Amino acid sequence: MVSVAAPPSDVSFPDSAGETTTDRELVSRFLAGDEIAFSEIVRRHTGLVFGVCQRILRHTSDAEDAFQATFLVLARKARSLEWQESIAGWLHQTARRTSLKLKSLTVRRQVVEAEARSQPASTEALATSPEHLVAVRELGEILDTELAGLPARFREVIILSQVEGLSRDEVAERLGITVAAVKDRLERGREQLRSRLTRRGVTLTATAIAAWLVPGITQAGCMSAFVASGWLARKSLRTSIPRFR
Repeated sequence: MVSVAAPPSDVSFPDSAGETTTDRELVSRFLAGDEIAFSEIVRRHTGLVFGVCQRILRHTSDAEDAFQATFLVLARKARSLEWQESIAGWLHQTARRTSLKLKSLTVRRQVVEAEARSQPASTEALATSPEHLVAVRELGEILDTELAGLPARFREVIILSQVEGLSRDEVAERLGITVAAVKDRLERGREQLRSRLTRRGVTLTATAIAAWLVPGITQAGCMSAFVASGWLARKSLRTSIPRFR
């Protein structure tokens, strides 16, 4: 099983003078079971990949995560792609895409969690209320159910763009459709999701739905978004939490 360690703090471009084994040969050896060959690829391109990650991401820990993810993508796709003598170009593009995706997800988390910090009193009160915790879990189940009930062509686009954080170009490439088709399906899918939720008696703002979709959002972040939507406030007026059928 392949593991990728974080780059050293004094990372630099290794001297490749005298190296006669090509990247393609190293990949072939890795596919034949030689994990040392994979370690050599990582050593050879550590400076390139980590440099790209550092330029895009502010925090070293984030850059390290993107660095590791880039080489894990290489390990996963090694058998399915046709490689050139050097894989430096592919690693550069993959490191850039991975870092930008992580940066996008980080910004989305920060926006939602900033909303939570803007109303600490209400969020703290909700976080200690068993009734509201149950309400949030119930809402999550409803949202998952209604997302699963969307037509596949809409559900796929929403999951890829809002959950996995892919750009519209990346979603189009993944699904083999045009960017215009991605935009159309995303808009229609969101509208259908809102309609399905409304029929279940749930009315949420776009921010609240986004908070639920973004992976890694804290409980406080979700609480804040749901409070802003008014859904939890309405729930608190009821003596018991109804079961949706």
